[in-house]
Amino acid sequence: MRTAALIQKARLLDPTVMPAEAVFELATLGGAKAIGLEDEIGSLEIGKKADLAILDLDNIHTAPSVEVNLISQIVYSAKASDVITTIVDGKILMEDRMLKTLNEEEIKNNCNKLISRQISKSRIIRDSL
Repeated sequence: MRTAALIQKARLLDPTVMPAEAVFELATLGGAKAIGLEDEIGSLEIGKKADLAILDLDNIHTAPSVEVNLISQIVYSAKASDVITTIVDGKILMEDRMLKTLNEEEIKNNCNKLISRQISKSRIIRDSL
């Protein structure tokens, strides 16, 4: 979001274009409209899917965290690592930065096995050349 806002400001040489609220709306409802799902997602309304992210904005890179415009703080300062909980269609997928639907250890182990297998195969191929 930050990049989208800053690119427009630089391109038009106007710091007032693309205010944080407009950028936030583009990232939420605008994204839903782009894929034709604005009646289902993109905003928190009765009857729509409850998709949201809960952020921890009490960090040095988001300071100050009091008496500031929350939308501006999210657009210009928040990072992906600030997300602590995600809810998709009303289901908690990540809570307190812990995935609820995937086994991270199993995924890491499977990745390690796959890469080891690929490395072994590449050595066989390379050694036979």
